[in-house]
Amino acid sequence: VPAPFRIPWIVLAAGFAVADLLAIHIEVGDDAHSFTLSEVPLVIGMFLCTPSGVVLGRVVGAFIVLNGVVVRTVHHWLGVPWQLHALIASRPLQAALTLTWTVAALAAMVVATKRQLRMLWLIGAGLLAAVIVKLFAIDLAALSGLTRVVAFLGVGALLLVIGYVAPLPPTAKAGADT
Repeated sequence: VPAPFRIPWIVLAAGFAVADLLAIHIEVGDDAHSFTLSEVPLVIGMFLCTPSGVVLGRVVGAFIVLNGVVVRTVHHWLGVPWQLHALIASRPLQAALTLTWTVAALAAMVVATKRQLRMLWLIGAGLLAAVIVKLFAIDLAALSGLTRVVAFLGVGALLLVIGYVAPLPPTAKAGADT
């Protein structure tokens, strides 16, 4: 039975992020159990979204949650006030987000190379491009001298590592069985 309407993957991403963030804790006697409702957007997506939309929504939702975890960790561990302007101005948070995004891009590109998933590799490359823009626009504005040189060399070295470890997978040939 065809679905009466379709929902976009971005709605599923928001659903997955909210479902992952809203954990349910149940205590019965001496036992405690925790679970999330991440299956709810999954089932909704299976009926009202394309399969690739479900996967993309799940990945983007997990990425949103990961960024939230990084922000909360910096807030709690380093005492950064839970205010937007304070979080944006926090150098440790900006560095942590840059590293988180870089590791996520590297992971996506390595997996894409091993499994020959060109689209995933391009998504990882796009995320890495966002990291480089963020590095120039936000992170390097606060750095000077030797730290700026080290940051540029670090990003350059990372790009060389990605180019060696995770080269762009070939395009799929028309008519090929994949």
